[in-house]
Amino acid sequence: MKYLGKLHYCLGVNIAQDDGNTFIEQSVYPKALLEKFGFENCKPVSTPVEANCTIERQLMTLSCLIMKNMSAVGSLLYLSTKTRPDRNFDVRNVAKYCSEPTTKHCSCIGYSDSDLAGDRNDRKSTSGYRFSLGSGLISWRTSKQSCVALSTAEAEYVALADAAEEAV
Repeated sequence: MKYLGKLHYCLGVNIAQDDGNTFIEQSVYPKALLEKFGFENCKPVSTPVEANCTIERQLMTLSCLIMKNMSAVGSLLYLSTKTRPDRNFDVRNVAKYCSEPTTKHCSCIGYSDSDLAGDRNDRKSTSGYRFSLGSGLISWRTSKQSCVALSTAEAEYVALADAAEEAV
């Protein structure tokens, strides 16, 4: 063994030692996980799991999601045991279904966007949306809006209404 000085980094955990106190933090690893599983542009929420959330087994499993699901849950288990014990219960609840993920375990994600008066001739905006399930694109559309929007917010609301109609 060789003494290399105070420990600063070990297994994805940053360690700071000062006046007899030790502080640990793990910001690089969660960011890498978000990028690995395609969630780097998602907005943070204080409670990522619904209160009193129950997940039931279903007969139809999605075998194509098993490996990706197991990898994601394993990564989150590692994170929750190191520096996020507050998320341990949530992750362990999801881990029970690693080998049999169903449509309830993966969510459909949708995006909508628009421009304001993109067509310079009639001043109508263009709307677009896309929906994906897992890593697969399942629905998309781009079209000119039927009305003339008076603001960016109005153009976005029209695009969002189109996307909501498709989601339903």
